[in-house]
Amino acid sequence: MPELHKDMRKAPARDPRTRYRFFGYLAAYLLCIYGHRSGVLTKIKVKEVKDALGDERAGYLVNVMEHKTVRKFGMAQIYLTSEEYGWCTEWLRFRQRAVPTNHYFFSALGRGEAKDLVKYFRKAWKEMGLRGSPTLMDIRSAVATYNFESNDSEVRQHVATFMCRDVRTQERF
Repeated sequence: MPELHKDMRKAPARDPRTRYRFFGYLAAYLLCIYGHRSGVLTKIKVKEVKDALGDERAGYLVNVMEHKTVRKFGMAQIYLTSEEYGWCTEWLRFRQRAVPTNHYFFSALGRGEAKDLVKYFRKAWKEMGLRGSPTLMDIRSAVATYNFESNDSEVRQHVATFMCRDVRTQERF
């Protein structure tokens, strides 16, 4: 991430390539840890990152209020260490040069969220030298499978809920 931030500092303000490269790496990182749907990431708002609960010692909790299954599971959450939160605040400083009116964290040049997150993710995946070309749902399924196979039923339930996924879906598939 520090290398990506250096690249962003050097890039012209409205050059989307560096921004989307950063989005791909950050999305890969967060999705591989948490297994959220891509919509959780694309719906994160700048205000939600700025309003994250926590501190440098304990880390930060970002509450995502808008996503596909909010009615069933409530807000989605992403925990960030202080270093990870620093990556996000660094991006917020950079984005002021290019997309200050867009309220989404993973932003397009217009007013909406980044629609091609899977494309950015796959480019980052390939650049990291990883094999294959997984979809974001492949990653979500892998995280869910690992949870199902590695945890007892109580932990499995908590992780599934955190992923905004019904544990019965895990058991069925």
